[in-house]
Amino acid sequence: MTSRLALAIQHLERAPEVLLCARSMREWQSVSLAYVGLSQPKLPLDVQMRNGDSFHLTEFYDIETLWQVYFHGAYEARAADRIIIDAGANIGLFTCWAARVAPEARVYSFEPAPSTFQRLQQHVRANGLSNRVTCFPVAVGGTREAVEILFEGQSSQRSRVAAAAGAGAGGVSVRPLFSQTARVEKVSLTSILDLVRRDAQRP
Repeated sequence: MTSRLALAIQHLERAPEVLLCARSMREWQSVSLAYVGLSQPKLPLDVQMRNGDSFHLTEFYDIETLWQVYFHGAYEARAADRIIIDAGANIGLFTCWAARVAPEARVYSFEPAPSTFQRLQQHVRANGLSNRVTCFPVAVGGTREAVEILFEGQSSQRSRVAAAAGAGAGGVSVRPLFSQTARVEKVSLTSILDLVRRDAQRP
């Protein structure tokens, strides 16, 4: 209990974020207590934003990402934005938030991990954003090539893009650290910008 209290004191500067959380979502108490470390989150957790958006959170990292996007202001989007690219979209929390902040924007979301990509699509569909958000099951990098995505079950954070042989930096194999692999396409930022330009020119 003492350690939890000390942790909560360390998060006193989060008070404005907690107030924003309370104004923004129904399950604010469960999410806030879990985020500052005063309670263990009961997962999976379905959360409902007061703007109507909803998310299915399955691990603590989902709560942490939700907090960073919606309450900490870690990312920026403007109402006047017309094109938003989310490279490494994860389960779509920033994608959905940005689409609401910029209601006229088209959002292009890229996520290579198969199970995480499914959750991204589910959140986009569940929140009625399919007409403005396009999702791609690819990685983003410097060149266009086939690579492997190494991932761990349904975890949205435990994934890594590797060379086809599963090697990490310095040629050290990282394959044993992950239970699943999938071959995916990696596309360059230049090709993404070309895709966005072509899409923007469609009638």
